Amino acid sequence: QIVPEQLKKLDYLFAEAKKRGIYLSLDLFTCRWPKISKYQQLDPGDYKCICYFDDDVCEDLIRLSKELLGHKNPYTGLRWADDPALVMINLINEATLPVVTSRLNQRCKPVVDAAFARYLSERKLTVTDANRKQVFDDFLTFTGKRFFDKMKQALSSVGARIPLCDQNFADTAGNTREHYDYVDTHFYWCHPTYIGKGLWKLPSFTPTGSPVAASAGGIRDVFGTRIAGKPMVVSEWNYCYPNPYLFTGAFLTAGYAAFQDFSGLMQFCYAGRPTDIQSSFLEQFLLANNPIYKLASRAGALLFLRQDVSPSKEAVLIADKAFAGMRLPLMTRIGRLSAQAPAGIPVVTAPGFRS
Repeated sequence: QIVPEQLKKLDYLFAEAKKRGIYLSLDLFTCRWPKISKYQQLDPGDYKCICYFDDDVCEDLIRLSKELLGHKNPYTGLRWADDPALVMINLINEATLPVVTSRLNQRCKPVVDAAFARYLSERKLTVTDANRKQVFDDFLTFTGKRFFDKMKQALSSVGARIPLCDQNFADTAGNTREHYDYVDTHFYWCHPTYIGKGLWKLPSFTPTGSPVAASAGGIRDVFGTRIAGKPMVVSEWNYCYPNPYLFTGAFLTAGYAAFQDFSGLMQFCYAGRPTDIQSSFLEQFLLANNPIYKLASRAGALLFLRQDVSPSKEAVLIADKAFAGMRLPLMTRIGRLSAQAPAGIPVVTAPGFRS
């Protein structure tokens, strides 16, 4: 359920950002502990997975989303669904289906297995050792598109005309991303590895490689996600402390995102809690108490917003994502070959590629 006191704070934040010319983006699920009758309480990770395969859980997300977007912000006088300052929505944060289904626990596995069995039965398909991977990939592609269409129809019913995206992390199944209104992804350079007993707890290990020496390491990893003919944003990215070269990441990301004509960059993150701004220690992802990186990030934001680096006048289409990992995106604008790709742009393939 939406907590009125928390919603009031969010309304105020939205209004104050809007006053300052700041556009907003959000996802409709990052972290909740909802109660669904057939499952009782679901932790966030299980919810993210089951929501795609169980209509009852999906309806819970639809209910909450319609309540939020249909709500009138008392500080702006507009419903969230009608406010032009809300420029894009990702449906569920970092719930890319090939990733979440590769980590199924005993709570999620029966739900996915049952949905897969229905998919096979409805299409009279038989799974063999030879076709299993392709059939399951097709199933995930179908599931992702079906979920997106259902959510888009539900949000349209409350008058929302905001561009929508989903599965904003790693690689989706098949051509799922072509189905969305825009493309969104995440990347990190030298993300910490947690080597103790708990995730997100010390001790951790952070690599020390230079992103410049790696030919735009970090942002280079997502060049191939871009689909020709669709807007592209990176809604979560960072170069992590204590890597000694982290300050170069803001310039690389801003410069090459401008060169590739990306539509938006959202860095993670300035601060996660009020105490993050007051404390003196440096943290792996936070900018608030890291003066060198904070300055670099502000300079990078100006570089991107002013387009100090002009978009490339030349462009090519790539037929396979692996080719984007080479140096081609450092020299020209690229996009994945798709049905939406503009006509007249040359297509290149990596050596040994077969369609």
